[in-house]
Amino acid sequence: MSSTRRSMSHYDPAVAQVEKALQLAQSSNVPPELLQTLELACDLIQKRDDYTESNTSYDSAACRNILEQTLKHDWDAVHRQGKTTWNLRPGMMTGRLEGQFLKSLVSIHKCKKILDIGMFTGYSALSMAEALPADGKLITLDQDIYLKELVEGQFFKQSPHGKKIEIRIGNNIFNILENLSEIMEPKGFANIFLTYQVTPKSHSQLCY
Repeated sequence: MSSTRRSMSHYDPAVAQVEKALQLAQSSNVPPELLQTLELACDLIQKRDDYTESNTSYDSAACRNILEQTLKHDWDAVHRQGKTTWNLRPGMMTGRLEGQFLKSLVSIHKCKKILDIGMFTGYSALSMAEALPADGKLITLDQDIYLKELVEGQFFKQSPHGKKIEIRIGNNIFNILENLSEIMEPKGFANIFLTYQVTPKSHSQLCY
C-alpha cells in the first residue's frame, strides 16, 4: 500500500511523523526489521482508517460539498491577499468521521443549543446542525469575515439546516465569548465543540 494513499487519508500529525520515519528508513541503511516494523505500523494505520471509513454513515450532500470545495480552495492565495489571519489548510477541517461522531452526540443528548468554537469552512457546524431539532440553534465562531462570506454564501445555503446556524466573527475569540449572553442563560449550551487553536492557559479560560 503506497505511502501517498496513507498521507492523503487523514491529517494526523503523529501519523505524519511515522511516515517521515519510514521514508528516512527507506533511504538509509537500517536493519530490515526496523524497516518492516515501520511499514507494518503504517499499514495498520491505513487498515484502521479503512475500517472506520467503511463503518461510518455517509455525510450529507451539503457536507460533502464543503469538504470538496475546501480541498480545492486556493488558501495560499487567499492568505497572500490578506483575507485570512492564518495560512489555512484543508487539514484544519473536520472530516466525515468526526462530523458523524459529533452529529451522533448531538442526537443522543437531544441538544437544542450548541457552541462551535473555530468554524473554518463550517463542516463541523453543519454536521451538528443536521441533528438539531427544527427550533435548535448553533452558534459558530471564527476570526475572518472572508470565511463568513464564503460559508454563508456558498455552503450553508445549500442545506435546509443552515438556517439553524449563526456565525459570529471577531478578531479575538475570547472577546466574542465574553459578550455571548447565551452562555449565561439558565439553559445554556448543551454541547461545546472546540477546534480553535488555544494555549493550555487559554483552554482553561474557555472551560472555566
